[in-house]
Amino acid sequence: MTNLETDNLDTISKRFWARVKKDSEKLAFREKDFGIWNEYTWGDYGDRARLVGHGLKALGLERGDVCSIASEVNKEWLFADLGIIGMGGVTNGVYPTDAPNQVEYLVTDSGTKFYFAEDEEQLDKILEVRENTPTLRKIIIFDMEGLRNFSDTQCISFEELLEIGQKHYEVNDCVWEEEIQKATPDDLMILTYTSGTTGPPKGAMISQSNMLFMAENLTDDYAVMLIANTLATGAGLFVLITVFADVSGAHFNPFVSFVMYLAGKLKRKLLFNYIAAQIIGCLTGVGLANFFFELPIYELSQKSRDGIYIFTAEIVATFGLILVIFGSLKSGKLVVASCVGLYITAGYWFTSSTSFANPAVAIARTFTDTFTGINYLNTPFYIIAELLGAIFAFYVIKKIFIK
Repeated sequence: MTNLETDNLDTISKRFWARVKKDSEKLAFREKDFGIWNEYTWGDYGDRARLVGHGLKALGLERGDVCSIASEVNKEWLFADLGIIGMGGVTNGVYPTDAPNQVEYLVTDSGTKFYFAEDEEQLDKILEVRENTPTLRKIIIFDMEGLRNFSDTQCISFEELLEIGQKHYEVNDCVWEEEIQKATPDDLMILTYTSGTTGPPKGAMISQSNMLFMAENLTDDYAVMLIANTLATGAGLFVLITVFADVSGAHFNPFVSFVMYLAGKLKRKLLFNYIAAQIIGCLTGVGLANFFFELPIYELSQKSRDGIYIFTAEIVATFGLILVIFGSLKSGKLVVASCVGLYITAGYWFTSSTSFANPAVAIARTFTDTFTGINYLNTPFYIIAELLGAIFAFYVIKKIFIK
């Protein structure tokens, strides 16, 4: 079998299959059916797509053949789309609202060989015009409701396609990955037809590289994710510090508490209670955040954050945070809350470490495999860097702020 994980993932089909292999047990999507959410893992997604691809291959699909899909977006649409692309075919979307004459034009102009119809309504349209579509070989129906007694040699159900695919896969188990490996960035992947308001609709030819560019630049927008993260963190800190400043001092940070102890502002017997509460609070917060977004409550992060530049940034971030806190203490809790919230918000941007500046946060973010996570192998270095920043800050504030 071909090892796709070591190859250059320069096409959508290669990226998809690598993701299936890497995250086979992780949730890919959910679909609501009669009020019940059904879950599909990446492994489920890959298995169904592969069976679709093998089924089409068994029915005569060749690389570059066009397969049209007339359906609203549903799980079958997803399975069909990646199955077609994985086996080297080209997907062409047909609007479910298109009239039979529009369907005829799209099928003939694209040279569609296989047509996926969502239900009886979409099936009726293609059956009405199929005599005028010479390239059409097979019609596959997603939803057979109302078609129990329907029989046509050119039509099969989606489940029948999967059964054909299973049989083909059992004797040709290498074909799927071989076809994925054949894909190049210049391969045609999708046809998208214009509306045709100023003339006959024209098919826009979208390649694997076109789609990969859009995927990389529209979905992995780290700036947008960072903005969302910083705004939530900064605003949350302002509120929490304002609310809890008169209760506990609103430290939330073991090294802030440690420096408060060194400065004589926190009793030793409270220090360890504070640190325990801060770590437990952060771990609880990560678990809740993951739960809110339907992710595993606790999952070790795979996101590596290491390098001397990152740890230096964390020293600076912690050093600055403690200076900001002690520099604003005499001005009241609203000023402290504002200064800390704004400093951490800014710190996400002016440091390469995303400014954790908090060992409890570093520990907690080890247990979320999201954009904010940190690999557990990196966590000790974050804590050491933060400790150094706190110690440096203490010696400075003794000279400036502590009388």
